[in-house]
Amino acid sequence: MLRGAAKASGAKAAVRCFSSAAGAASGVLHICGTAEYNKLGFGDSQDREAPVPIPALEATPIVHVACGKYHSAAVAADGSVYAWGLEASGQLGLGSRRTKAHTPALVEALSGAGVTQLSCGSYHTLARTAEGEVYSWGFGGSFFSGAGGLGHGDRQQLETPKVVSAFGGDVRAAYVSGGGYHSLAVDREGGVWSWGRGEWGRLGFGDASDRLPPERVG
Repeated sequence: MLRGAAKASGAKAAVRCFSSAAGAASGVLHICGTAEYNKLGFGDSQDREAPVPIPALEATPIVHVACGKYHSAAVAADGSVYAWGLEASGQLGLGSRRTKAHTPALVEALSGAGVTQLSCGSYHTLARTAEGEVYSWGFGGSFFSGAGGLGHGDRQQLETPKVVSAFGGDVRAAYVSGGGYHSLAVDREGGVWSWGRGEWGRLGFGDASDRLPPERVG
């Protein structure tokens, strides 16, 4: 039996990440699916049709994993965050302009942050801490394409994680989720927050307008 499955949609077959049944004791991370953009983390372009441990993380107990369209990320038992796959929009948080990370790389900017949950959107990533703070990085939007899902009040692309100021003070996040170009969060009081691209009414405000900083729905 495998636990902790995460699924991501894409043009090819989906990627699935798994934490093994012995995850509480060993946290060995297994992954399978398409290897495009190195999002499986093996450093090659070979698809895997059955879950296989990622060699670079076999000695690192993993407690949480998230899969995006072209990248993946994981939280280790000591709170360290690793990311791999496509980096073209800064969504790995490695502070570089390289196009991809072939194998899991440590996101040094989140060391000591106390991250407990991640969510990978199409071209951005969210992290939630034990204290209810939210970090985001990656594609922030553009003048022509509209807002991205970062929530910092602008359309700036970020190559390293930055705290979303709406959370961590009076409002503390209990869960975060990144979509294609928008994001959502549930706070500890049960309130729902959304931000990013608003087309087709995806933000839940009864219109199609973008929201750059997070706003509470309802």
